[in-house]
Amino acid sequence: LATAQMSYIPALPAEVADSVDVLISAISSSDEQAQLDALGHLASLIDETEGALASALGEHLREGGAVRHVLRLLEHRNQNMHQLALLVLGNLSSDAVDEHSWKTKSLVKRYNGFDRVLPYIWHSDETALLYALGCLNAAPPQPRLQEGACAVLAAGLQNNPKFQEAALALGVPAALLAPLRPDAAAGVDAAVRQKA
Repeated sequence: LATAQMSYIPALPAEVADSVDVLISAISSSDEQAQLDALGHLASLIDETEGALASALGEHLREGGAVRHVLRLLEHRNQNMHQLALLVLGNLSSDAVDEHSWKTKSLVKRYNGFDRVLPYIWHSDETALLYALGCLNAAPPQPRLQEGACAVLAAGLQNNPKFQEAALALGVPAALLAPLRPDAAAGVDAAVRQKA
């Protein structure tokens, strides 16, 4: 009975569902400005939604094909599109946002999303890089991804306190943090102790 209750996802209220459908339609269109605006609204909506409503929103987005469309926008020529797409994917893949985020992670895997996110962990734009690290919440243990993410994290953790906080706040999987050089791992430990 407890398992059945945990797996239940309520439907979005009709007016919210209609608005979300308009956003999904816009991100799947060929109108660049409409895509950018819709991604921005979607990122804000996901960020502001909590609890059962967040799970309902995530389910509606998954069922409406939003994950596939957002992944496609990571290859768009407009760099602003990439940041918003990474933010949306990272939040939808976060257990803290949606207790059913495993469904998003499964879709990201099905659509080869990890290969699309991977280039952003070497991105020179710090915001895109941090959002890409957030998307690693959805990452299965892939050696190529782990190797690249660890290299970026090791450098960032040593030189930038923002990366220490980001690694913790974004829930970067422990499997990615474990192989870091001892001095970088010590930076994570120190940041954890400071937070406590």
